[in-house]
Amino acid sequence: SGLIAVMRFHEELEISGITIPSQQSAIFRYNFDSDFDGYHDGIDNCNGLYNSGQEDLDNDTIGDLCDLDIYGDSLVNDIYDCPVGSSYWLSNPNSDIDGDVCRDSREDQDDDGDQIADIHDNCATIYNPNQDDLEEDGIGDFCDDDIDGDGISNEEDVCAQGDFAWTSEEQSDYDGDGCKDSTEDFDDDDDGYQDTMDSCPRGTIGWIPSDLNDLDQDGCLDTSEDSDDDGDGVPDLLDGFPRDGSRWLGLPQIVGSLILASAIIIYMYRKQQTF
Repeated sequence: SGLIAVMRFHEELEISGITIPSQQSAIFRYNFDSDFDGYHDGIDNCNGLYNSGQEDLDNDTIGDLCDLDIYGDSLVNDIYDCPVGSSYWLSNPNSDIDGDVCRDSREDQDDDGDQIADIHDNCATIYNPNQDDLEEDGIGDFCDDDIDGDGISNEEDVCAQGDFAWTSEEQSDYDGDGCKDSTEDFDDDDDGYQDTMDSCPRGTIGWIPSDLNDLDQDGCLDTSEDSDDDGDGVPDLLDGFPRDGSRWLGLPQIVGSLILASAIIIYMYRKQQTF
């Protein structure tokens, strides 16, 4: 006798020798305690399994012993690393970096799963078991915006993992590319010419050499640095053809020509006077 209830089970259960398949329904007497846990079937949050504590971590009315997702975070129980974790949250890259289903902000002592506890990890949010730290500033290379500590960010540093224990400034890094001039940079002014082939190795910065601005390709900007644009050995101020290396008319030749012309004029004048 008593009230009758129809119950639907989330897992396959065996009650009194009778197997009830998962997701199937069975009829019970409402005031009958089929699993003898002290709770009638009508109010038991996990019928068929003894759970006198009626534990329900995520408060979804499904007892933990019957609940495939006891934390209510849409992940099945068997992939959990946290046996008893926070409820009412979703595991995603923002809340659970290593995907171990332990909430980083409250439960996970190793957020990135690299086997280094967060309090000792020099880059707690990115997997780095080797703890690489080039300039030994306490910030792991994977989390460091300036790996070599030269004052130039990795994105702008041509030698991002180069020499360390120095600071990029005009005397040590003329073109500010993050490469130390004395040991790493073979083109200090970044004009495309190696320093050993550049007549102006620490010259103007921010230009691209071409026949129009560096006629003799000596690495010196014609408009501001090069006093002999065509490289013929005659300074532009004395060169009748400053941008033509195949011909020139320098001061000695100009003076000589003037002297010769003057001599001819004088000779012709005197010759006319004799007649």
